[in-house]
Amino acid sequence: MTDPLDSSEAIRRFLGQWSPMTRAEGLHLALQSLRDRVEPDRVLACELAWEVHAQSYWSQVRNADGTRYTTEEAYFRDVLGLASWRTAYKRLAVGRMLMTFQEPERSLLRSSKTLAKLIRFRRCCSRLNL
Repeated sequence: MTDPLDSSEAIRRFLGQWSPMTRAEGLHLALQSLRDRVEPDRVLACELAWEVHAQSYWSQVRNADGTRYTTEEAYFRDVLGLASWRTAYKRLAVGRMLMTFQEPERSLLRSSKTLAKLIRFRRCCSRLNL
């Protein structure tokens, strides 16, 4: 767990880079920066989760206490740290969609802005029954 004093110091140093910036603006930029850093890993997790789902690998592994997962939902809630099956299902859908592309294109799509645009486009097409 992160020491609150270390966290406060990191925020202070980050905000110190831009003197006229308010704390709200600085925290906003910090959150955007963190999102940009973690999004490619989250997208990769969607790809991996899709394979685990498609191949039923979840039923072949054990959880931390050595027992098998009783359901796929329990597996994804535990491994992805999600509170709901609905969220896990959305991540599986992203992984499924990504697997329709060849690797060079998937690498490009792992960029958060590109993927976000593609997901919005696919949602619009689905709502319009295209």
